[in-house]
Amino acid sequence: MKRLLLIFIFFPYFANAKNSHADSIYSFLQQFFYNWSYADTNTANFYIIINRPQYGLSNYNNGTFSTRARYISRDTIASIFSKSDSIEIVQQISNDRKFYFKNGKLQKVKFISEKKLDREMGTDVRYHWDNFYKKMHENGYYCISIPIFYDNGNKAAFYFDYNCGWLCGYGYWSIYEKINGKWVKQTVFSQWVS
Repeated sequence: MKRLLLIFIFFPYFANAKNSHADSIYSFLQQFFYNWSYADTNTANFYIIINRPQYGLSNYNNGTFSTRARYISRDTIASIFSKSDSIEIVQQISNDRKFYFKNGKLQKVKFISEKKLDREMGTDVRYHWDNFYKKMHENGYYCISIPIFYDNGNKAAFYFDYNCGWLCGYGYWSIYEKINGKWVKQTVFSQWVS
């Protein structure tokens, strides 16, 4: 009976902790896309985003990336963040590996699976982007990470990229800080442009 009681008492705590973490993620993203819509010259009806967070850990010194997933190395994390922040960041990345974004949580954002995106783009690589523009009626799609919170939730590392064609796109890892209740970009530590 004691075992059952302990499980029953602690289960709501863990469920609330998970919900609180997810709420923090969506709150950060809602503000990010709200602010982004003012700076974005793309007149998309929706921000189309891959529904699986786009980051992972790499053991290589400079990090690596594959088609749609952007990797950050442990060495890069250690060179940018304090030791305690680095440990917290690596732990959060490991804990969030099974997280998927859900539709209906953010305004003007439509999450799609990588399989659906691949299906819409077709199997002939030469026509990927032509197919995308025709079928999705948008100019491109976005890949984002889960914001990686640290410093007691007052700072976040975040990856974002926009893909719009063979030689069209950009992305970056950046640090945000919560100032007066708003997330403000402080620095960019990895950026690419095509």
